[in-house]
Amino acid sequence: MDELIRHCLRELSFDGDLGCDVSRLRDFIAGFYERSPCAPSQNVDAAFCAFVWAVVVQQPGVSAARKARAKGEEPAEGPAPATTLDVVQDATIRPLEELKAQYGEGLRIAVDPETTFAAITGRIFGRRKKGISVVDLGKKSGYDQKTCFYVIKQLVELDLVVKRRRPGISTNLCVHKYFFEHSPVWRQVVEEEARAQAEDAGGADEDEQGEAKALPHVGFDPIDARHLSSMPLLRARVVKLLRNSPHHMHTSQNLLIKIGFANPTRTDRRFFRTRLRELMEQGVIEKVQVPHADRKRFPERKVPCIRLLTEDATPSPSTKQSPWRMPTPTLMPKQSRILRKTTTG
Repeated sequence: MDELIRHCLRELSFDGDLGCDVSRLRDFIAGFYERSPCAPSQNVDAAFCAFVWAVVVQQPGVSAARKARAKGEEPAEGPAPATTLDVVQDATIRPLEELKAQYGEGLRIAVDPETTFAAITGRIFGRRKKGISVVDLGKKSGYDQKTCFYVIKQLVELDLVVKRRRPGISTNLCVHKYFFEHSPVWRQVVEEEARAQAEDAGGADEDEQGEAKALPHVGFDPIDARHLSSMPLLRARVVKLLRNSPHHMHTSQNLLIKIGFANPTRTDRRFFRTRLRELMEQGVIEKVQVPHADRKRFPERKVPCIRLLTEDATPSPSTKQSPWRMPTPTLMPKQSRILRKTTTG
């Protein structure tokens, strides 16, 4: 019975401020016995549901209430949580059938915000090392995005949850602090971030010899969408790849694959392009166009490339203002002569 009551309280928390009606509570009870093979068989009839109702409504933080309705017309955005339910003060001493007869379909059972707060952290904890987006958290918990944003903000300030950027449009990933600290993947992200920041602070030496020195093959450990949340990690990998590429340049196509992301989705690629734009705004890289390798067959074709900006090669003003606009490239001397020949000849 204790497991059943805990199950009902958890499901009530996920239903939000308005709680649920009697029929939905019955669904919670039936679902518990369907998903619990170790639980004894139980006939979930009206009498048993009334018994469970009587036990649940006496739990701390639980109240029976009737749903408040505005007179005339419904508000556009719904009523505020403080005015949506009118608590039935004597619900703990009255049988369920009597309450149903008085309040009808408006009778509900709900939990207080503190219980819901604990349930939301449980949702985040339940996703373990994968984390959960704020949008998905709202859908699963029944709370609007403003409420979820406030709760997540409090959890971050309490150092219980870590919030990271994730691929997608204005989305963040929330990971419970325990799994963030113990997951091998997240530990890899944090360690590589620390190495990247240490290299930035120390000022890594750059190879200025160009074509005179054979460039070594650069390999990277595999990464996935979670690694895209770390700008220091991506910056370090992109810079490392470009430093070990001819003329500090690499074609923009499949750049994400080159730094270790084996099978990126379209969402991952879009988010990576956003990260590249951020690096361009920081003056780390620029996007340029260079002549095609086979200039005899494709004399007019240009290949978009990402180029690392060194101390002696600063981006043009147009690059700073619009990172993805194709500016006149600032190339190495040999490539500049080739580009002039192809454009004037």
